[in-house]
Amino acid sequence: MASSELEYYFGSSTLPDGLFLLFLVLLWNLWNSINDFVHNKHFQPSWLLVLNSKTLLRDYLCHNSVSTPTKSSNPHWTPPPIDYTKINTDGAFDLTTHAAGIGVIAHDHLGSVIGGLAQHSAHCQDALHAEFSAIVAGLHLARDSGWR
Repeated sequence: MASSELEYYFGSSTLPDGLFLLFLVLLWNLWNSINDFVHNKHFQPSWLLVLNSKTLLRDYLCHNSVSTPTKSSNPHWTPPPIDYTKINTDGAFDLTTHAAGIGVIAHDHLGSVIGGLAQHSAHCQDALHAEFSAIVAGLHLARDSGWR
């Protein structure tokens, strides 16, 4: 987050940007920790709260420091041929709850979205199972919609 964005949302701060971001992450983690204690009776020691905050901030900064890709002459996604439908699927899996989410999106030859779905599944075995469930849902959507 750029300095001007921080000032826009939070006003000016006397802390340097890095420390101010750490302060915000600590506040957010503290809020989550309090909720976890109130609702689940799970106590998190303060040293772990600080360590988790530093790790979260480091990961956030690392992830967001990657520059946005520029439009290239060789795009990664191409539309399907005329009279065909391209269906992209994705599955996400939560290891702790074994819950999964799946997404399907369908495009015509012009690249326009012609259909899609998002679903929650409470009983997946692993990430591969979630991906497979998304593919099956995409095939069902194609069959039910009469796409080729």
